[in-house]
This record gives sequence, C-alpha cells and structure tokens, in this order.
Amino acid sequence: MVAATVRSLAHMKSLRNYGFKSSDTTTSSSTTPVAVASSEGAVVEMIGVQEQRVSGLAIHSLIGAALLFGRHLLRQIPTSVLTGLFLYLGFSSIGTTDLYDRSRLFLMDNRDLPTSKPYMKEVGAKRTKIFTSIQIALLGSMWWIKETKLGVFFPVLIGILAPIRIALDKWNVFSKKELETLDGEIG
Repeated sequence: MVAATVRSLAHMKSLRNYGFKSSDTTTSSSTTPVAVASSEGAVVEMIGVQEQRVSGLAIHSLIGAALLFGRHLLRQIPTSVLTGLFLYLGFSSIGTTDLYDRSRLFLMDNRDLPTSKPYMKEVGAKRTKIFTSIQIALLGSMWWIKETKLGVFFPVLIGILAPIRIALDKWNVFSKKELETLDGEIG
C-alpha cells in the first residue's frame, strides 16, 4: 500500500477474508471465522483480501490536513514520543512477520521445529534457514550502510532487493516454488 511497512502489513491483515475448510474439502466463505468450526473438524484458512481504497485515502487525507493545518501543534510533540510510538508499532507487529518466525528456527532444537508451517513442509528446515540467513544478511548490510555517509542511497538499496530475489531463482539457488513458499505474497 505504502512504504510504511508495519502499518501496511497490519492493515492488509485486517482486510483478510476467511473461509472454512472441512474434512470433506468443501470451502465456504465468510468474512469472520467462527470459533465453533474448529471443534467440528473444520480449519479456518485465508481465502483472499478485501480490496478497498477508503482507508488509504482517509489516512493520507488526515496526514495532509495535519501537515497543512496543524504544524504548530506537531512541533510541540517531543521526538522521544514519536520514536516510542514507532518503536511500539514495530515491536507489536514483528511477531506476525515471516522473517521473525523463520529466524526463530535458528534458536530451536531440531525436534521442536514447527512442522505445520508451509515452508517447513515444502522447503525443509535447512533450505529455510539458508534463505532466512540471506535475508538477515541483507537486512544487516542495509542497516550498516544506512548509518554511513552512503545512507542517502538507502531507497536504492530497497530497490535492489527485488533483483536479488530474481537472481536467487536465475542462479538456481532456490526454485520458483521454493521462493513463492518462503517469500510469497500470501502467507
């Protein structure tokens, strides 16, 4: 939606549509999962995302209004308050990201690895850890470069991530199916 990753991820997750997959493999769609379904043997699964543009328009309109009409009020907010707010937003939603979930694999014993995750079923623990290591190395190098004098090129580094992912497929480091499972759009 926008470059504000934490806010966008949380917003997209709130727009998910759910359905129930029962033991006879029929799927009925619903926008709100019912807790009773789990006791009947049905599994709640995501079936899509409700597309709408009202919240994006409202958010950006409010930001524009605040910048145009409330600058004197915004200047009175201490920087530490804003830093704390962004830190809270980041930490409150980090547990829902796949990178965090996959990075926890490095700290687990092999007997405790989650077998229900799609990347564990289709890719395996070793390949998942290799992909996660590459992502962590790229994140660390971007963070390091951001702190140097070359930090002004940080948006260019973000743009380079897509060609790196494509290169992982072209150089046969990972197959298209593995990349889609590990880092697909719908998780």
